Amino acid sequence: MKLSVILITYDMAREIPRTLRGLSRSYQQDAQNLDYEVVLVDNGSPIPLDAATWAHIDVPVRLIQLYDAPPSPARAINIGLNEARGDIVCLMIDGAHLLTPGVFRLALGSIGMLGDALVATRYFWLGPDEQNESIQHGYSQQLEDLLLQYISWPDDGYRLYEIGVPLTAGAEKITWFNRMFESNCLFMNRTLFDRIGGADECFVLPGGGMINADIYKRAADLPGVTPVQLVGEGSFHQLHGGTTTNVSPQERDARVDRFMAEYRELRGHDQLMSDKKFHFVGHLPTEASKIHRQDRKALQKSMEFVRAQSSMSTSTKLPTLYPPVQEHRTLARLESDWLCDGEIYLSPGQPSLVHATMANRGILGGLYIESSTIHETSEVSRVIYGYDPDDGRFVAFAINARNPRSDIEYGHYDNKADELRFSCVEYIGAKRHAVRFERIIAFLSENEFTMHIIYPELEPHRQVGMAVRARRA
Repeated sequence: MKLSVILITYDMAREIPRTLRGLSRSYQQDAQNLDYEVVLVDNGSPIPLDAATWAHIDVPVRLIQLYDAPPSPARAINIGLNEARGDIVCLMIDGAHLLTPGVFRLALGSIGMLGDALVATRYFWLGPDEQNESIQHGYSQQLEDLLLQYISWPDDGYRLYEIGVPLTAGAEKITWFNRMFESNCLFMNRTLFDRIGGADECFVLPGGGMINADIYKRAADLPGVTPVQLVGEGSFHQLHGGTTTNVSPQERDARVDRFMAEYRELRGHDQLMSDKKFHFVGHLPTEASKIHRQDRKALQKSMEFVRAQSSMSTSTKLPTLYPPVQEHRTLARLESDWLCDGEIYLSPGQPSLVHATMANRGILGGLYIESSTIHETSEVSRVIYGYDPDDGRFVAFAINARNPRSDIEYGHYDNKADELRFSCVEYIGAKRHAVRFERIIAFLSENEFTMHIIYPELEPHRQVGMAVRARRA
């Protein structure tokens, strides 16, 4: 057998089916004919996992249920290692992670190319910030479910970058080339894992303390081992109440202090980072995967949109359960790829020519349209369009508006003019003056429309913010 994924879980009934979806043959690239297995070790969950919750997923799973398990996952790791049949082992010590689609392909390719390689996948959080922080500001499992629905996961696994942020580990700025000292998705040859003696069961604290970093460092430091970090592939943490991941920052810091004390007692030092030189293997699959450019404010706006849409209706049902109405068919006219030409006024009276592409796709069951405009390889605009049947109004939500706005643009359809007209308040200038903002989408035909953004209350030479014509690509 080529690969064994050792997946450790504790009290993750909600998260495990999604994790397994991210490990499935239909999700991971080049996995259709891959000879692999997932050794799922339940480390004493109070309610045992139910295999029926993932029976529909095309992933080869062997479930090992441990009872009266210690709070540390060290023994569970070693039991999984003993059961593993693959020549290559992938250790996922926290089973609540979603992978991007190219992890298997690049990790196995790196080992095939470099031999005794230790391949690490970068750690990300789902949500707008590290979850220790985001849970203090309203992030929840329900909101996480909506975010995943918002990006239509798992249809395109690389869209995870649109709703997640990388673990910074205290770094002021994070890039793909920041060195890592641990990974929740770590690949190595089985013989290499055996050489370090598996997991050290002297790590006894809940969650294992620094056991994950210890495995990484001991393996990396062995002679002949080449540490590799994947670029453009990630492992995204779901909210589940982890030992250090889903507690307050103060509680996390106190626990980390205890973990480091245990590590120093066992190893005689507190050096977690290997001195080895790292290799980097990968790609940048999407604009959002360029984490050095990531705008956490835009991600916060995405979360605000999802929260707003989920609470906009007086119904107890999620908005995706609304039956389509005529207004949704009006929005559907926008759903396509478009070529855009026109002008944008970043300064009053000084137009800049725009030659852009606009990708509009249905989200949340097709009842909303997400519009992403790309100019010179960069996303310059992302807007969500929808219709609220209870309120009887169209809505638009600008994810990355240049100036702060009131959260939602409300609008109506002018049947006679065949136009969608939205408005809200925008705050411009250093003093944040409140001015009326209008977005007008005029349908010229089924294959063409214009979009104007105007500020009718300003002086004439400052009224136009954008004027573009879009043609179906």
